Amino acid sequence: MIKKWITNISLSIFSVLFILGGCEVIFRIYDANRGLTIWDHQFQTSNSGYVKHPHIGIVHRVPWSWENDIIINQLGFRGVTPESIEKTDGAYRIICIGGSTTFGVVAEDETYPVQLSNILNDEVEGRTIEVINAGVSSYTTVESLINLELRLLDYKPNMIVIYHAINDLRGNWIPNFKSDYTHYTKAWEYGTNSEYLAKFEDVGDSFLEENSVFYWIVRNRLQNWVLSRIINTHPDNYITEPVREFKTAKPFKRNILNMIAIAKLHGIEVVLSSFALNLSKDWPDEKKQKYFIEQNPFNMSPNSIDETIDGIEAHNTVIREIAGATNVIFVDNGGIIPADESLFTDAMHPNAAGNALLARNIADVIKKNGISR
Repeated sequence: MIKKWITNISLSIFSVLFILGGCEVIFRIYDANRGLTIWDHQFQTSNSGYVKHPHIGIVHRVPWSWENDIIINQLGFRGVTPESIEKTDGAYRIICIGGSTTFGVVAEDETYPVQLSNILNDEVEGRTIEVINAGVSSYTTVESLINLELRLLDYKPNMIVIYHAINDLRGNWIPNFKSDYTHYTKAWEYGTNSEYLAKFEDVGDSFLEENSVFYWIVRNRLQNWVLSRIINTHPDNYITEPVREFKTAKPFKRNILNMIAIAKLHGIEVVLSSFALNLSKDWPDEKKQKYFIEQNPFNMSPNSIDETIDGIEAHNTVIREIAGATNVIFVDNGGIIPADESLFTDAMHPNAAGNALLARNIADVIKKNGISR
């Protein structure tokens, strides 16, 4: 009886291992045909490049890299700059603030902060210009405001460049609007939910994490399932009635004014940029519909291309009004950069050429106004 029981248990264990091993082989063959490796699955883990922060939600994991296309340095910024919290003697330090459009969805030397640094150091004589990429994907002006006050001031910038709008805009289509954006952005919480999320927070060095594709497929699927029940930002939950008032415009204005106030209190110059989109009301209806279906990410209106354009213009109007009222440097990238697929990777993220134009426009206004200190 005992021998039979042991035999059955052994066969059951062997069967499970055989099935899991078979799944591993099948997924490895499938990935090989698609040119993928285990690192691609690790990268899909939403927190692989981030760690939780009690006041901002997430910050970059340090150090971290992704196949040399993305490098997070020891201080938590994308790229190699700065090497130290202290400025190089005589250097003029600029910090670029924003979301993924600042962080960049391009190679390391193609982001707009890197290209801005190259332009200024080539064209401004007698000064070393340090440009820091402080963009973090998904950040709204809420996170950037807190990040500026609690973290970026320590780097004693001479100037900040603010490039925001699209992540704030998304809040208009999430139910139960709140001006602090807690209706759709949530800090990491200590409690029942975080106990589940904590299981996915780190990419460790266990045997499965280092060697099993099947493990990562299951883990990522489970993580997405958990997150979908904690954070109400899936397009299925979007408000699909036409937006009559872009409610995020008021907190957007408040947050930028507060960033400017903090900067001025610390003697920091401010550059405000309007936001550029690869969307146009002049497009034929067929192109709009095709683009809406194929490229509509979370940040865009669930209703129409035109509504997204109207939303960004409402926020760009706020930026222009603030720049005039506060006498800060303004660059109208939203008005200068055209909706041109040769300049963008999608509806909002500039490619290398788009970032070159973005950097060029910012550099020109900085040079026109002068490097003051």
